[in-house]
Amino acid sequence: MKNAMTQIYAKNARSLYFEEVFRNAYNLVLHKHGELLYNGIIDTIIEYLQVEASRVANKANEHLLEELLQGWEHHKTATLMFKDIFMYLDRVYVSQHNKAKVYNVGLKIYRDTVVYDAGIRERVRNILL
Repeated sequence: MKNAMTQIYAKNARSLYFEEVFRNAYNLVLHKHGELLYNGIIDTIIEYLQVEASRVANKANEHLLEELLQGWEHHKTATLMFKDIFMYLDRVYVSQHNKAKVYNVGLKIYRDTVVYDAGIRERVRNILL
């Protein structure tokens, strides 16, 4: 599943067979590995976004907002794909264990990892002010 998510983030989603990826996620939940899958999704998103935060933080102030917006749009698109892939996880494991849905958790992680990054947050605030 991590490989599929990495391919989506790398904009290589065309190489994936979504039916197979969905089926793999479905089988993991069906065989009571929902927690493992859910935590793996979160870890993979955090791992990608830490690299993204470093990339954005290294941009000059005049390009910071543009890079932040591009990263946000890409992450939103990827998270929508994750939402479709992990639909069964949301429906079964997430609802039974009162957890946040994959899409919502992906957006929250972006905020916490990228927007609230020490090298980005203050600079964005100063640019906006």
